[in-house]
Amino acid sequence: MCTKASPGRARGRRVLWDELIPKQKERWEKVLADVGRIDHFTVQPRDFNIAEEAGYDRKFFDLVRTISPDVQPWFYCEWTERQRQRPTDKGTVPSSQMKTLYPALTWEESMASMLLYMEELQRKVAETDTGNKRARVLPSALAMGWIKNLIDHGQLSGAAPGSFYPLLYNDSVHPNENGGYLVDLTWYSAFYRESPVGKVLPVGTGLTAEQAALMQRLAWDVVENYPDCGLYRDGTTPAGKPAFSPAPAAISAVMPVTLSSPTPGAWFRYTLDGTVPTRTNGYVYCGVVSVRPGMTVKAVAYKSGMADSPAVEVTYPRG
Repeated sequence: MCTKASPGRARGRRVLWDELIPKQKERWEKVLADVGRIDHFTVQPRDFNIAEEAGYDRKFFDLVRTISPDVQPWFYCEWTERQRQRPTDKGTVPSSQMKTLYPALTWEESMASMLLYMEELQRKVAETDTGNKRARVLPSALAMGWIKNLIDHGQLSGAAPGSFYPLLYNDSVHPNENGGYLVDLTWYSAFYRESPVGKVLPVGTGLTAEQAALMQRLAWDVVENYPDCGLYRDGTTPAGKPAFSPAPAAISAVMPVTLSSPTPGAWFRYTLDGTVPTRTNGYVYCGVVSVRPGMTVKAVAYKSGMADSPAVEVTYPRG
């Protein structure tokens, strides 16, 4: 069984633990006793106070471990609102991965920024956590970043560029049945540790069979190739080195840059501050990098079953 502690926007882990649970202590104890065993337990962090949030997340993990010592804890990495005004969007949440963070200029980059925050929270919890299983990150935000990029580039059959929100959302933040289907596919992939292709039907959605199949493949691609989901396999043959398009040249304004690799299906991590990226360090690429004049970008390609490529560095001088 899987369960989730997911308070509303104004009810972070502190409020939920300190104020709401004491009022419902009897109910919580009964629910936990009735469940008997929990295989997966998720929290949905979005308070952006890493030290405080890590402390309360540990309390929830330890509570569930009292009945299920071998439970797998997860940090569920959601997406930002349409307006993209979270601290992660603005680049103000510190990260031990890079010396300098930059504001996310696109939806895709906002998804990578949310993931950085989750990974930082994960590190903080790991400093003191003594549970049987280390908390993992469920990177649903990456699937949302990539599906928007695919739609905007006309690569989702039957979906016009610019139709991301009408197709997948009820409002500025909550997915409809179509968007929820993609999110559920990431959960299925991570928890069942298998591809959802041909196994999870789009019942109750407005998706075509072709659209659903693309989402199934995307969800599995995200989970299989995100190293922290537990499915990533090391290898000896390096992935092909990243290539930048357009090629580096002098620029006078922000320019979108895309990454590619000779290795089909390769993923990328990149940095904008001179830090050397690895498959577990840097922003995860979701289809676009916003390069500023005078900026140096470093990128590495990786894929499950392969070794990391050498890091590639390119500079975009001021025009």
